Amino acid sequence: MADFMPAHEATWNEIVRDNGLRDLPLSAYLGESHFYADYAFGYDSRDRVSDHGTAPAFVSSIKLRQAGLVDVYDTQDAFIEWFGIMRQLKLLPPA
Repeated sequence: MADFMPAHEATWNEIVRDNGLRDLPLSAYLGESHFYADYAFGYDSRDRVSDHGTAPAFVSSIKLRQAGLVDVYDTQDAFIEWFGIMRQLKLLPPA
């Protein structure tokens, strides 16, 4: 992802132009997420352990719900909501 995403900035610029989106560079959307994705999914890593001696962690709320903390927000619902907001703000093209 760290190499792929920046290499396709021209494609993002076409999407922005073709859909009348706000003119923000791809880097404004990505932040450091593409580097984190490579780290979290162990891209190009032999043992998936960082220089700090820990493996990436993915967290589940299942144990929290089992312990009685049931007020959780579904990840899929959150993505749908925020993609909708980003479309309204003309940050993403229509669905």
